[in-house]
Amino acid sequence: MFVVALSDTHGRHREVNTKLAAESCNPENCIVVHSGDMVQWPHFNQVIDFNVWMGSDPFMGSIPRQRKFVVLGNHDNVARYLPSDSELNFTLLRNTGCAVPFPGGRQLTIFGTTFQEPDEEWTSVLAACPTVDILVSHSPPNHDRRNDKHLRHAFRAMHPAENLERRLSISGHAHERYFHRESTSRPVVYIGASLSTSSGPLRDPLILPLSWR
Repeated sequence: MFVVALSDTHGRHREVNTKLAAESCNPENCIVVHSGDMVQWPHFNQVIDFNVWMGSDPFMGSIPRQRKFVVLGNHDNVARYLPSDSELNFTLLRNTGCAVPFPGGRQLTIFGTTFQEPDEEWTSVLAACPTVDILVSHSPPNHDRRNDKHLRHAFRAMHPAENLERRLSISGHAHERYFHRESTSRPVVYIGASLSTSSGPLRDPLILPLSWR
């Protein structure tokens, strides 16, 4: 099983190297996570085309929408131009989560947060964190933004993942942070999935194997 992580495509989604993922992943055992900033605000046409691309790209289109997840970043104010949820080619997580089924009766849980929500909106995030397998946020948990304190509290509350050997924290926002590393103090793998750089082509999506418990 694999997770394909990407973030901060800023309207350049059609430049993403999805062929790499297609060569590495079986669509039946793969999930896709986009950690926000689909667009370069305020280009609303980009968010509409992002949804089209999620359904028409040979790799992205091979993954069911129930296993493609997106959260909103600080550039995604134009998300209101997206079609209704039933017409989306992905699952939009707005401080919500769900169980993701896989062949063989296994499942994992995922929870996604919207960028810079008011303090009271974090109640559901903190309540979900002790049991969720994958936490998706636009900001990294140690980034100096408004929601930093909430994410730090969330990670203090985490227990070992219920279904995976190590919990995942997938984020973006900080364009210089493109990495995956294991925590030395808790069973968490931190993933910085920003594909944008200060100049030049996009980075490749991060493709990581997941191990069941």
